[in-house]
Amino acid sequence: MNIVVTGAAGGLGNAVCSALVEKGHTVFACDVCKDRTCYTPGTTVCHMDVTDEESVAEAIRDIALSGNVDAVVHLAGLFRTGALLEIDLGMLLSLLQVQVIGTARVNKALSEMLIQQKGKIIIVSSELGIFSPAPFTGPYAIAKHALEAYATTLRRELTHQGISVTTVRPGSYSTDLHQHAIDAYEKIMTESPRYHRTISNAMPYIKWEMKHAHHPRKLALAIVRTVELKHPPKIVSIGQSIPLRLMNMLPVGLQDRIYALVFK
Repeated sequence: MNIVVTGAAGGLGNAVCSALVEKGHTVFACDVCKDRTCYTPGTTVCHMDVTDEESVAEAIRDIALSGNVDAVVHLAGLFRTGALLEIDLGMLLSLLQVQVIGTARVNKALSEMLIQQKGKIIIVSSELGIFSPAPFTGPYAIAKHALEAYATTLRRELTHQGISVTTVRPGSYSTDLHQHAIDAYEKIMTESPRYHRTISNAMPYIKWEMKHAHHPRKLALAIVRTVELKHPPKIVSIGQSIPLRLMNMLPVGLQDRIYALVFK
């Protein structure tokens, strides 16, 4: 199969590309990174900035020269945290531009090839795209909730077009994003007098979640299985946090009280 992977130079992107190459697929590894050492050997590297219309169009034109596209795996994304009343709103905009608009832009550019091949769209969301968000995860959770709405609507619109759309909802996986998350929380502690104590009290819980992250290979293999299925599932949930799952079974008011205690 000919498969396009966005966000291919990241930790999860490389894991997915590697697993696909091992299974003999032709992989078009797309990312903003211009350093070819960032990419998995055996892939066709395509420079692509999903926030730029012309960059996407140029990459898709190059891909089309190699033949049709059977599937696209959307991994392009950013991880940002912060207090919603204190963050630079440009950061929230950039998250939406990459996660939601970028995904939509690539799908639109690939639409004719995907329809011709009765292809597959795999959109990697997050457990935070469906679970009630914890304090300070707002920027990321907002983008992922919007991505969930996009994926669900797209899936239903393509019902009679022969294209399957699968939303993957992973939990926490060990990548460089983890250190970025810790750095972001520590930045809040340093720069926000209002939330310094709150984050300090919650850091043991945050670090516990990070410590129990899964290996990226586990998610990569799940995505490969999904791509190779004749009839992929609509939703794939994998490696999700047990505490978060349990929390979301509780009434909203009780969730609020628990978070108030954790982030006291």
